[in-house]
Amino acid sequence: IGYRCRMPPTSFDEDLAREFTADAGEPFADPEGALLPPVLHEAAASWERPAGLLTETLAAGAELCVVHLAGAPRVASCDIVCEAADAAVKAAATALASAMHLIADHAEKFDDGAFLWELIWPRSEEGQPVVSPTGRYGVKLWEHGAWRLVTIDDRVPLDRDGKCLLPLSGNRLELWPLLLSKALLKLSSGGQGGRGEHELALHRLTGWMPAVAPVLPTVPAATTWSLVASMLARADTIVGLTLPPSGSEDSDALLEEKGLIRPAMLTVCDAREVEGRRYMRLRSRYASWRGPFCDVDETSWTPALASSLGWSRMQRLRMRAAGQTLLDFWVDEASLLSLFGAVHMLHRPAASTATSVTELDRQKGAEQVRLLVLPASDEAGGSSTRVQMCVQAPGAQEVGFSLSRFEWSSCTAPAPLLSLVVRDVWTAELDLREGIYHVEFFLPAEASKGPLLNNETTSEASVGASNGMRGGSIAAAGDGEAELNSAEAESVANGSAEATEATVEAEEADAPPLSCSLFVSHAQPVQLGEVRDVLRDALSVHSQTVSGTTKEVPPLSWAVALAVTLKPKASGTMCVTIRPPGSLPASCCRLHAVDDATGESTRVVGFCTGPVACSDASGVTLLLDVKAPAGKTPLSAGEWHADIVSDVEVEISAAELGEASLPLEQYSPNTDYRLFRSTLSSSASCSAVVHVACEGFPSAKLTLRQLRVDAEPAEAGLDRATSVIRAVTGVGCVTMHGLLPDGAPGGALLECVVDRHCAALLELPNRPVQGLVDAPPTAADEEAGEPGEDGAETKPARGTTDLSWRLLAVAPGDVTVEKDAAFYQSLDALKSTWEAAEAGRASRAKSMREAFLAHSRDDAQPASSAAAPVRRRPLSESQSARVLSAEDWEAAAAGTSEERVEAHKKVCEAAAALRAQLLERSSAASLAELAAAKEGEVRLREASARSSSHCDGLVASLLPAACTAQEA
Repeated sequence: IGYRCRMPPTSFDEDLAREFTADAGEPFADPEGALLPPVLHEAAASWERPAGLLTETLAAGAELCVVHLAGAPRVASCDIVCEAADAAVKAAATALASAMHLIADHAEKFDDGAFLWELIWPRSEEGQPVVSPTGRYGVKLWEHGAWRLVTIDDRVPLDRDGKCLLPLSGNRLELWPLLLSKALLKLSSGGQGGRGEHELALHRLTGWMPAVAPVLPTVPAATTWSLVASMLARADTIVGLTLPPSGSEDSDALLEEKGLIRPAMLTVCDAREVEGRRYMRLRSRYASWRGPFCDVDETSWTPALASSLGWSRMQRLRMRAAGQTLLDFWVDEASLLSLFGAVHMLHRPAASTATSVTELDRQKGAEQVRLLVLPASDEAGGSSTRVQMCVQAPGAQEVGFSLSRFEWSSCTAPAPLLSLVVRDVWTAELDLREGIYHVEFFLPAEASKGPLLNNETTSEASVGASNGMRGGSIAAAGDGEAELNSAEAESVANGSAEATEATVEAEEADAPPLSCSLFVSHAQPVQLGEVRDVLRDALSVHSQTVSGTTKEVPPLSWAVALAVTLKPKASGTMCVTIRPPGSLPASCCRLHAVDDATGESTRVVGFCTGPVACSDASGVTLLLDVKAPAGKTPLSAGEWHADIVSDVEVEISAAELGEASLPLEQYSPNTDYRLFRSTLSSSASCSAVVHVACEGFPSAKLTLRQLRVDAEPAEAGLDRATSVIRAVTGVGCVTMHGLLPDGAPGGALLECVVDRHCAALLELPNRPVQGLVDAPPTAADEEAGEPGEDGAETKPARGTTDLSWRLLAVAPGDVTVEKDAAFYQSLDALKSTWEAAEAGRASRAKSMREAFLAHSRDDAQPASSAAAPVRRRPLSESQSARVLSAEDWEAAAAGTSEERVEAHKKVCEAAAALRAQLLERSSAASLAELAAAKEGEVRLREASARSSSHCDGLVASLLPAACTAQEA
């Protein structure tokens, strides 16, 4: 656990006694026994064992002991002293010693085996700690919510004058303050700036919950005093006071004048109010109070006040005159607020406790989640319950902690009730409602990126980089002084920076995970643990996780990243959360839940389904499809996870995906603007996904339909009667989820078409255009020369298309896609029937198309072209009357709905008359009529574009008729 402690044996008394009494042989040297916080590390000059420090004393017949009791089991014979002369070292030792004195002042409040020297092994048969012959000791400390064992040796750090840097007993033969200090500092030296003072030391020595309340000028005086008085009234709380951190020289001088020493902690023994004034009795071995209400203050003390406070001042003066040391004294409220900095409270944990320890990976920075179940309040009618919490993190790095309400069927996380960053220990008493709480540990963004450098070593590379960057040049003293220019200095700095970065990365890779813990205590039993365990035990809710790996997706490609099948064993509710790999951005993903029985697909917003009703009659398949964005970088493969929480048992599995596709194919012009009609089949029941993407026309509006065969054809050459089951639309591509290919004979029948309106705007042909290739060159072509000659640009002929399409089907298991042979055979049979009924029909239609396309090509030539005009036979008056004029098109575009209907009828009549007449005339003579129809269509588009208010209705009513005329 953490850096330097381990879980002790189940029985401390028996197993640990056996472990440490078996020591014999060479003196024990702890491999990590020389680790100290930076202040002590700098001052340490040598190490020595107690026997080496007390050679003369031991030679006179004295013996070392762990503790020398003064009659009572928990009363030591001497106080704790600090020998070091260095101010910083003395302050660190004083902080540790005063924390031990605070515990010693309340010895009766601690359980057996949990008081200072009772934490030390080995022990005698009577249960008292004894000296280890090898110098190997075990100290029981509270770490991460449980008593744990820290193994140390008895080596003592000394300064240059041979003074001990750690707290020692006034009886130099006693070892217990030294051993406790070494164990505390060993845990506190796990990283940068480890500390072992006050609340952290108290927490580890007792297992109680520390809390701190600052004494501030902005806080009302009555509030601070009331807090201390209420804490003293509780039998399960210890209260202490500390001075403010080091400030100005004036404040330091004032504290010295009053006889107070920083950073010692003072014990608060009593708090009373007399005649409207408030007083506190304090106790400390490191203070000699000379402020108001000291024993020699004749002005402040009165006989009435001394009697009210139970203070025998005259007797105390006689004791002082006799040379006795008195440790307690009284202060008034004014001195409390002006001289002291914080109130420290130490709370005994409640009867019921729970602990959860987790580890955070420094590299990944992934969060760790736990669930906490709080019971109802034990007070009648209480709406909340009081709970004590202690969060412990390593001192080397900050760890984030958050607490929020938990609803297992909700896909949105509620706002956290508590969110903070912890270093070392954080404790609090909270009033929370009963229920389940979501607990999360995480690495803050700054902490996860910060370097983890050892204090004991300094990177020479980093120093060099700093000097190089700061100076810009480096000069070498001596004959022939040399300089590095700024470019060379920058190169040196960059190389040093790279070396520093490599060093940091190596240290991060070798560093162990960060241990953090949550300790909870409550009057009623609480439950704290893994999400799966708590849900199962507290709510009878099942929690499962399945994982898999996505494949790489090239740019602008579509794929199904994952498929998860869920088969409930009973009716209930479930909630699924997908955790995709970091390589898949949310903007490129879509999650669908498909009912395996009906094929109904539901789009999921985000990656959590929320509560979904389920039954054993049908399962659910979750499909996550992705579309890679444009660029050169593909979406890389990664590991995904799916978390399923349900109140019924659910069989879950990651499905193996099968793929089938039709190769890239060119659009074949047809009157329905159909791209394909195909069948999708599978060997097993599954929910398939079909994706169609077109190339060349990314703005084409596509409609993908699933068809149902209502009746077989009555005779050969006819298509089957079909109806649309469902349809989906898309621009450039279209995807349909939830197809059930095994539900119909031959599989699912699919058809994809281009929207008619969109096809007209894109000038997508609905007749074959291959005749244009064989058409003879026009006069304009001959005069313009070969394509590309003299920089002449060639333009594609109107009516051609580069539209191509691709179909991809994905489903769990095997899947097959092929064209609908019956449909295309019926088309061929229909053409053969027409040709048999009217011989030469196909050749005449082909010649008319070629003539029309040639005329369109003439219209596309630039105005500067010297092509000879084409001679056409004029229309008769009766024929001209049947074709709408330009004024008629303009009027139709701006007219009312009734006028548009009338115009529609006229166009239909004109188109029918043209078709009848053009069949009797040659293709050369019909160019004028076709040109008029084409011109009308163009004018209609221009007019409809200018009329935005009724554009859709106008196009819907007039465009089909115009297209019919063009087809003729």
